[in-house]
Amino acid sequence: MLILPDRETFQEQYKLYATKKLHLIKEKYGNLGRDIALKLPHGLSMMRANEKVARESSFFNESYFLSSALEGCFHDIGRFEQYRITGSLTDSVLYATTGIGDHGNLGRKLLLANGKSLLRQIIPEESSYDSIFTEVVGEHTTIRNKNYQLPIGSLTKRFQDYSLEEVAKSKNSSLKNELIALKILLLQETDCLELLQNIMDENWIPGIYAEQDQFVNDEIWDDFIHFRYIDMRKYRQEGKWTANAGFLLRYGLLTRQMQLVATLKGFEAMDGFQKVWEQTVKHMVPSESGFQIDPRLQDAQDFIEMAVHNLIETSPDGFLITEESREKAKQLSINNWKRRA
Repeated sequence: MLILPDRETFQEQYKLYATKKLHLIKEKYGNLGRDIALKLPHGLSMMRANEKVARESSFFNESYFLSSALEGCFHDIGRFEQYRITGSLTDSVLYATTGIGDHGNLGRKLLLANGKSLLRQIIPEESSYDSIFTEVVGEHTTIRNKNYQLPIGSLTKRFQDYSLEEVAKSKNSSLKNELIALKILLLQETDCLELLQNIMDENWIPGIYAEQDQFVNDEIWDDFIHFRYIDMRKYRQEGKWTANAGFLLRYGLLTRQMQLVATLKGFEAMDGFQKVWEQTVKHMVPSESGFQIDPRLQDAQDFIEMAVHNLIETSPDGFLITEESREKAKQLSINNWKRRA
């Protein structure tokens, strides 16, 4: 029988591991950077959020909810060792220093380390779920994971008929890979919501400026309203990037990446649009000539609320956003925006 630790047990294991690593980081560098310090509460917050989205997505039966909480809690476990080694949370620095691809791969290595591994501390007895858990942690870092590019739409009803134990013990590798693909998608979307939640909670204050020369470039705005990826590296190289453009980049995650209706409904239910806007305005830096707000930031606030509503409404089954429904939502949003202008 598949037995997973209860939430209180693995939560304590997580806090114990993270606290020890943070102590080592402080000893090595003399202080604790804000970004790495936030990773401890991030895991606890993700534990709750990932289980919540799993329940609300209606893709799974009861047997999957505890594992979703566990994966949420430990998904970034590699971050602490990454920072201890490199003093940075940038994955390219980790790769240049160690040859390890990213913090997901490092997390998997830590879970499976020889001796009394971290995995055995979390789940004392060897389990058929081990390979699923370590794979989700190891592969969660790619937005569209190259190893799990599966048609998600065909999977959304599949796991209501199988328990986690049945999948974990199955010799059908395709079935197991399909579950991993769906769990990775769930984790990535919850992670995006948590980034916005951190802004709402003032755990992270993004740089927003009010000077005239910090206004948003036309090309970046066009990417935003067309649901396109906003390439920060490209625009930085071209001298077009501003702190205010980052506001569009974060909001763009909702329209460009999300595939689960429950994720977007969760953000709506939190009154997230208004709360993120309030924190943005609160922490703006006024220019010498007076306080100015880039009109496009307010426009972005209004546009994203409309666009998310359209994404939810065009979803054919109320659970999954398809590429067809995303295109329909995009055209509705652009047309409505043009009429409004």
